[in-house]
Amino acid sequence: MLAPRPGRTRRGMFFAAVSCCMVLLCAIPAEAQRGPNRPSGPGGGGPRRPPPKKPPKDRPSGSEQGRLIKFKPAKESSEDEDLLGVLSVKAFGNDKKVVRMLVRRSDDLKVRVRDHVFDTEELGDVLWKGLYCTASWRLDNRNPNRKRKKKELQGLSFDTLDVEGTVYQIDDGMVVVKGVPRGGRQWPDVQAKGRSGPNGRPGNRPRRVIRRKLKLKVLEDVTTFLDASGDEMGLDDFEIGQEVEATVVYGRPYGMVVAMRIPSDGSGSNDDRGDDRGSGRGNPPAGPSGPGGGLPGGGGGRGGRGGGRG
Repeated sequence: MLAPRPGRTRRGMFFAAVSCCMVLLCAIPAEAQRGPNRPSGPGGGGPRRPPPKKPPKDRPSGSEQGRLIKFKPAKESSEDEDLLGVLSVKAFGNDKKVVRMLVRRSDDLKVRVRDHVFDTEELGDVLWKGLYCTASWRLDNRNPNRKRKKKELQGLSFDTLDVEGTVYQIDDGMVVVKGVPRGGRQWPDVQAKGRSGPNGRPGNRPRRVIRRKLKLKVLEDVTTFLDASGDEMGLDDFEIGQEVEATVVYGRPYGMVVAMRIPSDGSGSNDDRGDDRGSGRGNPPAGPSGPGGGLPGGGGGRGGRGGGRG
């Protein structure tokens, strides 16, 4: 067997070294272009997005829009004389998030529906389960040594919704209206779950708005009943099957009627837009209106002969 010539061996080693250097020179720019935040491997794209920042658990104040779950009155043996109870609100967008807030007697605490502000002593009669509301709070600093500070309610406003339909039932201190939100709006609970599209999924085509029976409590000094001319009337003046427009605080199983009136000629319930299965066309769904929305004359009035505390 013949031994390789020394010249050929050196040339082979030279070409191998040059090849290794070229590979290294090509790899360095590619690595620099990719950068430390660009994913490697198949499917690697642009820079990775940082995870969204969660709000700090001990933020000094905040607000929550959701559904009232429970108001638990304070015990008579409580050392805090100003403590009225604890309010629990289930926030929209997170089925597991329940915000609990201390309710204390204070001149700064305002619980309102539109222009009417409730007295603190009657909160136990109006904070019933199921009402949709927006609550603002701040951290309780009365005990600075507490590591996990509790939230204290600063203000609460009941969210109102305009509906149209017919009177389905009249009871003592309650009226049942069968209808839909006005203007093609969606029901607040459907909107809160993001089920605006077909089959309860998000989509461009609005989901049909189902006609519902709303059980609405009548509150004295809050509810207003008006005829087609805008004159005040009583709940007993309405008839079963009569078309009405109403501003309500949406709630399940019971809501609150703020104002109800007989529509003027040419307006009222658009029953041709749907049946018992659903109604509404064309307009995109929307959520409930805020405390300032609603029909003229709502809030600050009296419930007439049909008025009474629910």
